[in-house]
Amino acid sequence: MGAEKQQHHALLEDETLLTISKGIQLCTREMLNADPVFNNPFETPNWKSNKDLSTCVLLDSAPYSGLLIFYFDKPFVELIAKTMTGVGLDSDLDYIDSAGEIGNIFYGNIKTLLNKIGFQTKMNSPTAEWTKNLVKKTDVTHNCVLEFDVLDHKCQVEVVVYR
Repeated sequence: MGAEKQQHHALLEDETLLTISKGIQLCTREMLNADPVFNNPFETPNWKSNKDLSTCVLLDSAPYSGLLIFYFDKPFVELIAKTMTGVGLDSDLDYIDSAGEIGNIFYGNIKTLLNKIGFQTKMNSPTAEWTKNLVKKTDVTHNCVLEFDVLDHKCQVEVVVYR
């Protein structure tokens, strides 16, 4: 697994990407009793997701700084919400709140695993919003996208590096 042009950056090395994938796997097993299937990671400048919802968290581990951004479709967010709470989602705010909660669970596991491999990761609480409203990322030095399928839902996580 690797993003050939950017592997020199610690946040995009194979071990780091595998650790992020492992965090995702732990979450989907816990929330949905299902394993994700990952595609090969890829880098692409100016990449834009076509998914409905996004949840973003700052990823800081000195001397590195960046973002982790998860992208989900509405049916995936609703599936997890129904599975975990038994309640459907009725409003746009319900979808955004649920995407934020899902992101928080994903990020918590990923942070713990990254720290186990030597990062001193500091993350804030994730923010969720409609992907179409995301502000364009500037000052990006590297990025890598991991796409994964879980229970016939296609999801994405983007690792964005500023330094």
